Amino acid sequence: MKNSYNKIGVAVKHALILGAGLSLATTPLSAAEDDGAREERVVITGSRIKRVDAEGVSPVVSITREEMDRQGLATVQDVIDGLTQNAGGSIDQSFTFGFTPAASSVNLRGFGFGRTLTLLDGRRMPIYPVGISGTTNFVDLSSIPTAMIERIDILTDGASAIYGSDAVSGVINIITRKDINGSDLTLRRSVTADGGADTSRFQFLSGVTTDKTTVDFIVDYWKQGALYARDRDYAGSDVANARGAYSIGGSSFLGLDTGTIYQDPNCGTPNDALGGLGQPDQVIPIFSANDTWCGFDRTAYRMLFSPSEQKSATGRVTYEINPDLSFFGRVG
Repeated sequence: MKNSYNKIGVAVKHALILGAGLSLATTPLSAAEDDGAREERVVITGSRIKRVDAEGVSPVVSITREEMDRQGLATVQDVIDGLTQNAGGSIDQSFTFGFTPAASSVNLRGFGFGRTLTLLDGRRMPIYPVGISGTTNFVDLSSIPTAMIERIDILTDGASAIYGSDAVSGVINIITRKDINGSDLTLRRSVTADGGADTSRFQFLSGVTTDKTTVDFIVDYWKQGALYARDRDYAGSDVANARGAYSIGGSSFLGLDTGTIYQDPNCGTPNDALGGLGQPDQVIPIFSANDTWCGFDRTAYRMLFSPSEQKSATGRVTYEINPDLSFFGRVG
């Protein structure tokens, strides 16, 4: 009886030891599986913290290069103009009433052109040399060649707590193509149905990628023709007011750069002496002798689209020192 009791005790003891060993053996495997799940992380525009997808969704709109090509979006400005968040309007390369010829910018939510931050691969871009109307700094979106764009991330929520006051309306992060091998040539021609404001664009992208080094460059050329108001029936003349005169508060005289004035032959004779014709500028009443009013219709000389031309070249080099550290340089 005693001998049987000892055998049962030894058997139970061995079973407990074996069970504990199996439990310890399976623990590292489970921990390894958990670690593998935690390593699946993404970097989200609008946050400095890397986090997993399950932690929340940021209001980020992403437009890929394939979607831009499929929709015929030729510039970054075309992408932004299609957003409902672009309620504040924008200036584009046809804007001729400021100090920013051939430049384009965006005004998300209407807080101002200087309140939407524009990044290139997460880095701040230089501002345009002259502000809008000479006062508001902004980033020129037209300076970014579309051939080098991989996707565009638009953070449509305010991010001033992360990026500063220039991101109170949102953030535009332009992600460029990486690991380029070979060359890519893009030719684009746009015309209008009634003529005028035709655009042409030439882009050449080439790059070489090795195990640790990537070198690429891009050449971009863009040209836009002029479009005058006289070339469109709906804009061919200024609107006349109740007295039949042009609403531009006009004059019977056209001043030229030479400092002289000339009378419009289609207008009546002013009620004062005409000794000033062909002489240095002077104040002359705009009413004729019979008290009719005549103004100069300037639409023949008003541009709806100004002629513009842009040339740019950009080179980049990236060298991977180790998996966690790399060198990056950009010129252009």
